[in-house]
Amino acid sequence: MRLGGNQIAALAEDVFLHNTVLKILRLENNRLTDLPTSLFSTQTALEELHLQRNFLTELREGIFAKLDSIKQLYLQVNPDLKLVPQSIFDPEAAPSKTLTEMSMLGSASACVKTG
Repeated sequence: MRLGGNQIAALAEDVFLHNTVLKILRLENNRLTDLPTSLFSTQTALEELHLQRNFLTELREGIFAKLDSIKQLYLQVNPDLKLVPQSIFDPEAAPSKTLTEMSMLGSASACVKTG
């Protein structure tokens, strides 16, 4: 699903609820600052997620927990992104057990949030 470059500033937490077979979701080049924790809760088939070139400030713990098939996660050029959940890097948890590529180039220091 291509939603990039649409000036989207916010997404309702149930916007993708019934799109459970998405393989690629492109949300790049928007004005997103925050993502609801359950936004991707039904996206177990998602393999590629593009969130680059937005204005995200924090990714909440659990936001990627149901992404059991994710292979590519793009977070680059989110200049205000400061907090990233530690679970992204947990080898026993989604998404890192399937993740093969992740980019955060051009995002702020992106400190890992623990707990």
